[in-house]
Amino acid sequence: MLTTASYDAKKTKRPRLKVVGVGGAGCNVLLDSSFENIAVCTSNDHVRQIPESKRLVINEKHLSILQSTDPRTLASIDYRLKEMILEAIGESEILYICAGLGGETGTYVAPAIAHICRRMSDFIVMSLAIPFSVEGRDRRNLASRGLLNALYASDMVIVYENDRLLRTAPHLPLYNAFRFMDEVMLLPALGMERALTREDLHDLRAMFSSFKHAVFCVGTAVSSQELLALYNALDSPWCSYSIENVGAVLLIISSEKIDDFLIKRISEETERRLPKASIKCACYADPSLKGKVRVAALLGTPPQPLS
Repeated sequence: MLTTASYDAKKTKRPRLKVVGVGGAGCNVLLDSSFENIAVCTSNDHVRQIPESKRLVINEKHLSILQSTDPRTLASIDYRLKEMILEAIGESEILYICAGLGGETGTYVAPAIAHICRRMSDFIVMSLAIPFSVEGRDRRNLASRGLLNALYASDMVIVYENDRLLRTAPHLPLYNAFRFMDEVMLLPALGMERALTREDLHDLRAMFSSFKHAVFCVGTAVSSQELLALYNALDSPWCSYSIENVGAVLLIISSEKIDDFLIKRISEETERRLPKASIKCACYADPSLKGKVRVAALLGTPPQPLS
């Protein structure tokens, strides 16, 4: 099944998108972000480059509350921490939460924010980095717990495996690899803000309701070879997925000029490659892509535990 979103920006209302960075890893993502940003951290997180006016600092008592409370009940509990979070973040159409799992702040606070802000956002996306295997079983187990809570709390959870990052770019210095990860974790937000309409969000919630666990892939090619951009995305070593498990796809197409033929070609080929998936196609014109087309895809699968 294929549905197509409008690509005439002058005739549609774009959703208001806010990005929340949680913990050290999540706040690092905000350093180059041009979105409306809020950093949520503890005093131990190194986020000095984030302006204080855009920071919410939680203390050890707050963290203890989040660790000991069932996340499913957080939205209905009346306490000061909940009020602080709601006041700092406010309303949005899309709430985009970035965090690294495996540490206490990202694992416990990020899903809690999604729960607490549920009624103030139409569509909640969590963009989560998974710790390296060499970081040990304890961090991986904690990350697994955080991932389950995130899947329960949000409409879509985009998972980024640090192990796969190293396999994809083994010779990249570690600092540069993490900066690359920071940029990639924001790319879906950029596409959503530019390509989606407010009306699209209801469709996406329904489409991804059983396929919240998502992987992100992106490919680029010259405009005369638009299908190559799709192949580069779907066959990217960056992401791992089983065609049989993909049940929902958000396809975001961008090019210097957008036309119906371009959308039709890429959409139909996506249907052929992923025959069991419901597909929503959204598009936007990007003058910086001179002579090129970019295809970004969010592939939704049923919730699955970390390996």
